[in-house]
Amino acid sequence: MIHPATDVRQVSETIGAGVFAIAKIPKGTILWVLDRLDRRVQPGQVDTLPAALARAVERYSYQDPGGDLIFCWDAGRMMNHSCDPATVAVSRTLEVARRDIEAGDALTCDYGVLNMTGTLDCQCGAPKCRRQVRSDEASAHLAQWDAWAADAWAAAY
Repeated sequence: MIHPATDVRQVSETIGAGVFAIAKIPKGTILWVLDRLDRRVQPGQVDTLPAALARAVERYSYQDPGGDLIFCWDAGRMMNHSCDPATVAVSRTLEVARRDIEAGDALTCDYGVLNMTGTLDCQCGAPKCRRQVRSDEASAHLAQWDAWAADAWAAAY
């Protein structure tokens, strides 16, 4: 479930929609929680879904460590990637604000932590943009993600 102080807006024609803060959200605030309304889809089940739902699951889901696809029921599925994300995962089921997020700022996460299966050409525009987010690079970023999570969590708790 995505934080209630958010809204979905168009980012650009190339990127599409994204999630934005509609009020200030302090660092360490819980922004997203996996909840029981989110749909867990086993990879072999995608082909059995109605075509429109299958396309949505393929575009908007992420893969959990067990290989299942998680399709968020709410706007959480619309969070875009950034190499300098506004949120950070502190567990497999929880994202928190990595820094203070001002009204109008995009809520972004690092797709590299989501058990990707392919390569994403990145268009985030961050100063240290990786240009590509690849499924084989997660281990190179784990220490940074852990440091971000510890810092964000400490700010609130």
